[in-house]
Amino acid sequence: MEDRYKNILEQMNNELEAFSMNSSKLNGYQYEKKFREITDRFNKELFQVSQGKVPKSKNESHKIQTSFGDITVKKRISFKQSPYGLQNQSSFAGAYVSNRLKNDI
Repeated sequence: MEDRYKNILEQMNNELEAFSMNSSKLNGYQYEKKFREITDRFNKELFQVSQGKVPKSKNESHKIQTSFGDITVKKRISFKQSPYGLQNQSSFAGAYVSNRLKNDI
């Protein structure tokens, strides 16, 4: 699963680099809106990956509504299994974005 996280973070890095190059052309509202779109999309992807491999069969998986939007999970998944796992992953992604932006400024 580590490679899947690395791929997402590499994509995020590339998109943030492109965003930082074009951000001087944006006003405050546009900057915040675009930044929010980027971070929301990557948070959703990280959350989906954190759920592990999801079966393609509709009998073994289902969609649930989260704050990130609909995601597909295994039918027998228990979010109580690792209450700190997702929090640590989200914190890692947030710290990565924050450090990335500090280096660009």
